[in-house]
Amino acid sequence: MRQPGGPVRQPGRFARARQPGRFGWARLPGRFGWMPGPVPGRREHRPLRARASGRPGRAPNKLNKLTRIPVQFTRAPDQFGRTPDRPAQMPAWFRRMPDRPARTRGWLGRVPGGRVGVGIGLAAVVFLTATGRLFVWPVRDAPEPVDAIVMYAGSPGRLARAVDLARAGYAPVLAVSTPAGSDDPCPAALPGIQVICFRPDPVTTQGEARMTAELATRYGWRSVLIVVGTPQDTRARLRVKRCYEGRALFVTVSPRLRGWPYAISYEWAAMIKALTIQRNC
Repeated sequence: MRQPGGPVRQPGRFARARQPGRFGWARLPGRFGWMPGPVPGRREHRPLRARASGRPGRAPNKLNKLTRIPVQFTRAPDQFGRTPDRPAQMPAWFRRMPDRPARTRGWLGRVPGGRVGVGIGLAAVVFLTATGRLFVWPVRDAPEPVDAIVMYAGSPGRLARAVDLARAGYAPVLAVSTPAGSDDPCPAALPGIQVICFRPDPVTTQGEARMTAELATRYGWRSVLIVVGTPQDTRARLRVKRCYEGRALFVTVSPRLRGWPYAISYEWAAMIKALTIQRNC
């Protein structure tokens, strides 16, 4: 269709527009399907119509090829009533839709801190589980008759426990570790029980395990019952297994409540050293 003054550009069946809303783009039906429209206020992709004018138009470079008359392009109103003086109006139901926050990928986006928080939480769970299994609730053996009872120096209460086991008849020999500065001195003679006091070298669980193997070889012990602290149990088993080939049972004595934090910290450091640096007897 032509009009005097120049060609005519008819608007499409459905005009397209972009308005802020729930989905960012106002996806309106276009000629070729659902397509996002241009930014309001820009001239591209707008339905236009030409109007002949004898005065300079808005587009002085746009001339009618037939009449050489400057033409002025104006926007035709669309189904939303959009004109140069009246911006496009979206339907009321569309304007009332609330803005939707940006979606996150997966359930990790809904966790405070994201993946970093999840990683820290999993590491804390693993650490607490390992601490409880290795140092708070370790494997415990029931006392049985053996060739000797060996007590490792450490927290209070071990000597009394070892003496009670010897008097109960679990072994005819009681060996006590008495390093320099120990709170547990060498016990007095017990009727019917041989008492042996020794000083480990070095003054650690490693030195006590070495002395256990040496005394077992000297006196021919095939089985021993070792009294240790509860946090020390796992590391003592590791040390004794490396040095002593006989049967070893372990009885634990829990430290005082205020001594648990230091004991657990010390055992973690000592266990790492035993697994990485001191891997022999």
